[in-house]
Amino acid sequence: MKLNMLRGMIVLTMTSLIVISLHVPNDDSVTTLMSREREAKLEMKAEQKSAVENGTVSAEPHLDWYIIPRTFNSDVRISEGLHRGMQMQEMQRRNAAFSKKALANQWTFIGPSTIGGRIRTLAYHPTDPTIVYAGSASGGVFKSTNGGDRWTAMSDHLPTLAIGHIAIDKNNPDHIYAGTGEGSYNWDKVYGDGLYKSTDGGLTWNNIMLDVVGESDFAINHVELHPTNPDYIYVAASFGGQTGGVLRTTDGGESWSTVLNGPARSVRLDPLNANRVYCAFGYYNGRSSNGLYVSEEKGDRWTFNKLNNNLPDPDSIGNVVMDITTRVPGLMIVAMQRARKYCPNESEDFLGVFRSTDYGENWEKLPSSTQSNMKRVLRGQGDYNFYIRFHPTDQRLVFLGGIHSWRSTNTGESFTQFTKQTGTNGAWVDMHDVAFSPVNP
Repeated sequence: MKLNMLRGMIVLTMTSLIVISLHVPNDDSVTTLMSREREAKLEMKAEQKSAVENGTVSAEPHLDWYIIPRTFNSDVRISEGLHRGMQMQEMQRRNAAFSKKALANQWTFIGPSTIGGRIRTLAYHPTDPTIVYAGSASGGVFKSTNGGDRWTAMSDHLPTLAIGHIAIDKNNPDHIYAGTGEGSYNWDKVYGDGLYKSTDGGLTWNNIMLDVVGESDFAINHVELHPTNPDYIYVAASFGGQTGGVLRTTDGGESWSTVLNGPARSVRLDPLNANRVYCAFGYYNGRSSNGLYVSEEKGDRWTFNKLNNNLPDPDSIGNVVMDITTRVPGLMIVAMQRARKYCPNESEDFLGVFRSTDYGENWEKLPSSTQSNMKRVLRGQGDYNFYIRFHPTDQRLVFLGGIHSWRSTNTGESFTQFTKQTGTNGAWVDMHDVAFSPVNP
């Protein structure tokens, strides 16, 4: 887990390491199991050799293709490594001897216990900056009580450790909500099983969406709490990676309904008018439903209208991230990924930054959209790591994350990169989120 600190602001970056061991029973089945494993390995090596000779796939294991471009100076681009890794993973899946059902289901955890995987989300306690929660894509919920110096795993006992978003009830900070699953379209994503609630600061958890999820592939991308009514909870969810929707409960999680169908990436309430509900839809390869929506009636079904005045054609849009400032009524900012099918190359999927001063009715494309050094701000990963945030006390300061993190001092007109991978205080690449200290942001 890597959390980079900068003057009261925490920036999430990507790193991961998971170690497991297989314990084989000490009986006559050992010989049979080892023989089957050797045969499968020989078969896989032969298949790999053939594939390499034919020029279709590399002989390296799929995880090497995924990890090496992110860890060392490699001639292989990250996007190319992902593509090759997916090919190799599909080949490995065809070897039944390595499936869960074929191997003895006896595993022992050997560590390390201090690494939780790629961090997707952060949430500060609303008044105490020493208490911070972090959600990992494959390691669960972590809690720090000393401002991020040390972390404690809080959810290792849950059925899923994939955390997509964390929200804290500002009126009762011991009430924590953890949305599970990763809703981006990266090949190594892990699905979740609903929304978990803790009423004791993360010590115990209860799934308040279990009956909703069922057996479907499910991921929660964003959790939004009503500021005064704890019975109203909104989530932006993905179903099976292709569709999704905005779900709402009005009774604290006893029942849920889908109020808008589509590839929902985030849902936000206007901080000055909680009856106004915004949501962003963003399927990575473009879709007619992509874009922004608003409801003036608490998100009731059939009350959402699409906001598209001066925004790009929905089919040209990929992922969408947005923020609403509390400082100026009606001021919103949105950043968009270009749909993959319209990208000039793999590295240039940044579509632009857009600003509204009238609650989203009209939008202005900002000069930063064509800023020369921001063409590759996402480098083909806009669906995977992408955020935009207003500073909580100064609306002129806007932070944007892609491969690195960028800062604007003029409400998004232009941006300057402020994190680097190299150097004494280097920050790892792939910026998923940012959080500000409630006392000294």
